[in-house]
Amino acid sequence: MASSIFKGVITAVATPFTQDGECVDGASLARLVKAQLDAGVHGIVACGATGEACALSESETEDVVRCCLETIAGKIPCFLGIFSNSTRHAQELVKRYSRYEIAGFLVVVPYFNKPTQGGIVAHFSELRAVTDLPIIVYNHPGRTSVNMLPATAAQLAETRTIAAIKEGAGDMVQAMDMLKAVNGRIPILAGEDALFLSMLACGSPGIVSASANVMAQDFVELYNAWTAGHKEKAASIQLGALAKIRTLFKETNPIPVKTLLAMQGLIDSAALRLPLTAATPATVDELRKFWPTT
Repeated sequence: MASSIFKGVITAVATPFTQDGECVDGASLARLVKAQLDAGVHGIVACGATGEACALSESETEDVVRCCLETIAGKIPCFLGIFSNSTRHAQELVKRYSRYEIAGFLVVVPYFNKPTQGGIVAHFSELRAVTDLPIIVYNHPGRTSVNMLPATAAQLAETRTIAAIKEGAGDMVQAMDMLKAVNGRIPILAGEDALFLSMLACGSPGIVSASANVMAQDFVELYNAWTAGHKEKAASIQLGALAKIRTLFKETNPIPVKTLLAMQGLIDSAALRLPLTAATPATVDELRKFWPTT
């Protein structure tokens, strides 16, 4: 498993829908992915949380994957999000999509069931048994109500069950404990956009970002500045982005992100699928404050 694919700015791309929300808008998706390529991102995740994976049918997921792969044309890695709280169902998805030319899977820690730490290990061990592709654990207790602890991360890393972790707990102390626990065996990617620079400073090689849908150039410039040794420039970019990042999470992701993408003309519609609803007027006004030309 080449760790070089787990670095830089990896954008969790939104899934555009037609105005009525009934179908995936392939033309808008291709335009969005091309914009990410033009901005210099290092990878994308299709059908992640930002891509409303839980609202997609199996055929729509396949359509999104094909569109992303065709648009990327091998230029950067494309990972696929796997969102299921059933180990058997997650296995079925992993087996099905292992035949596609994807770089690996971003797999969420099972939600709602509230597995123990041992259950988390068993879940990912079962997924490893059905694919040779790399597995990135997506740890986001704010969405799942389950937190994968650093000791569990170390166990999964030591056995090579997983290839990387997207750490989205939003707790920098836990992130540092996790980095220390895995001891360089696997990369820990930032999962909170506001903590990108902090994670880089502690040894993370990159980020899986929702905000990069609309701020790809900022995140790429931050990463390039840091890796070139321009620490003050990197800090300036991160600090300058904080207010924008807060606005992009003012409502549940991807509500503000899709709203802004539509305002910018990158996608044709900001349509979301229930239970997500359209951005409030207050959020739209705040987006226009930070992106006044939209």
